[in-house]
Amino acid sequence: MITKKALATAVQILGLFMLFCGSATCILGIAMHIDSSSPQSKSGIPIAIFSVSFILPGAVLYLLAKKSKKNLELIQSLASLIISYRRMRIADAAAQLMITEQQATKLLAVAVGRGLVKGRFDRTTGEFFTPEAERETTSIRFCPSCGAPLDRVYLNGETIRCRSCGGLAR
Repeated sequence: MITKKALATAVQILGLFMLFCGSATCILGIAMHIDSSSPQSKSGIPIAIFSVSFILPGAVLYLLAKKSKKNLELIQSLASLIISYRRMRIADAAAQLMITEQQATKLLAVAVGRGLVKGRFDRTTGEFFTPEAERETTSIRFCPSCGAPLDRVYLNGETIRCRSCGGLAR
């Protein structure tokens, strides 16, 4: 993760360098063209046009590296968030990171693939569980009062409230 971030930073610096060189060359070309008394004034416009070959790739490199760094930071933030909560709905994680649920799902897949976070996704509850949370789940799946299925998986020590009858269980 650190090497990818360092690489993105290096590419971003290269992009800025190319933007700077291209801009300086463009200004030099325009200045040469304005000074019509100089014998080099005819080459000013071609130099200014040539500078675009530095400006455009520099801008693209800079923007791509910036996007890559933001993506890496989001992946790290999502992994840290899930590790600290032990279990979390993707919708809640997306809301906290101010991204869409689809983005959060993709970022979580990348984080799991890179080994930043371990766990499993429970489709019935829409939650991602870390191994620690999974070991601490309670075996209660139905309300002890009315028998209705519980709407989510509860961890040991959490108060279980049935949405059907409002009954409490521990």
